[in-house]
Amino acid sequence: MHHLRKLSGCYYDQCHAVVGPFSWVSRDPSLRATVSPCPHCGEIFMKPQSLDTHQALTHAVSELGPEDTSRNIVEIIFHSSWLKKHAQPPVCRIDKVLKIHNTSKTTAKFEDYRETIKTKANKLPKMYPRCIADGNELLRIIRDGFAPDSLGRITTTASSGRADETVRRMSSYGELRAMLVCRVIAGRVKKSCEHDCQEECDSVVSSRSSVGACSNLDELLLVFNPSAILPCFVVIYSG
Repeated sequence: MHHLRKLSGCYYDQCHAVVGPFSWVSRDPSLRATVSPCPHCGEIFMKPQSLDTHQALTHAVSELGPEDTSRNIVEIIFHSSWLKKHAQPPVCRIDKVLKIHNTSKTTAKFEDYRETIKTKANKLPKMYPRCIADGNELLRIIRDGFAPDSLGRITTTASSGRADETVRRMSSYGELRAMLVCRVIAGRVKKSCEHDCQEECDSVVSSRSSVGACSNLDELLLVFNPSAILPCFVVIYSG
């Protein structure tokens, strides 16, 4: 009988840990520094890797409503580069804005890359003052995902209008399309790249000509390292 009581007490503690995770964490101070609670749903994980997997599968994105300040800012950024933004009907219509919840591992890689750029720039502080300050961070648009080209470069644009030009040629009017709004560590930028210059620069400005309505507004920035890009929002639109 005494043996059964010991077993029941053991199972009680385990069940209590599942039902009320925060209570057993608070009773054992040694666990507070090791557990990883999900900031979105409160579920407790014993390993940071498990939390990252959970967030990637369950909380990868969330839709922003019309009343959300972040959505309003993204919409302003998205529409600002369209030359025909006052046209009737509008050139494009935003259907949804999704906020991307990056894992701690992804964010850490992004910040580590920033520190790498700042370290490189410190060797020539007068030439790269912006890199020393924040790694030369920019807000960019990605239309084709993170697949690199034949030279290992990822294409980003400064405006949604420029990014849409290529997509529009491959889709029908009214069809839903999507773009990523990202933070990008541009680092040391070169104006052209006729040969491999990754040792001398971190990204390259390409002035490839375009005949679209927004082609005169900006140039393409080609980034070498995927860790330089932190996706923040997905804009789903039609037009």
